[in-house]
Amino acid sequence: MRELATSLEKSRRAVLHSDLKGLTLEIARQRELCSALSGQVQGESELRGLLSELQYASRANHRYAAVLTRARRTVDIFCRVLANSTVTYERPPRSAALGR
Repeated sequence: MRELATSLEKSRRAVLHSDLKGLTLEIARQRELCSALSGQVQGESELRGLLSELQYASRANHRYAAVLTRARRTVDIFCRVLANSTVTYERPPRSAALGR
């Protein structure tokens, strides 16, 4: 459970830093841990509670991944606009910039 909590914290940090690769790795790690934990859980009610929490965490991680993907697309668009802005706008001549 501690490893899962650590992985969830790393996922949160990956989201905050727009680290899609790191988030993807943590999601995979969480799946491994969930599989390992499902074999250790005692009792049906405990299993249901754990599975419910893990499903919630999984859905949250998928939402974060989708947000990061959309944010990355937006940043890519702005980068392309910035890179191509020199084609649209020319730098004024030096004398015009100095008011001469």
